[in-house]
Amino acid sequence: MPIITFFCPNLKCKAMLQADERQRGQKVRCKQCGQVIVVPLKSNPKK
Repeated sequence: MPIITFFCPNLKCKAMLQADERQRGQKVRCKQCGQVIVVPLKSNPKK
């Protein structure tokens, strides 16, 4: 499965996180700061 990369929204952390594409919309915990984050949904490319 493809892996997606996103950043922790905690301004004091901003760790780069990775999740399996199947986890989109699910809650995960940042391994760096412990904040609970919702894995981003697929974004629509701008036309």
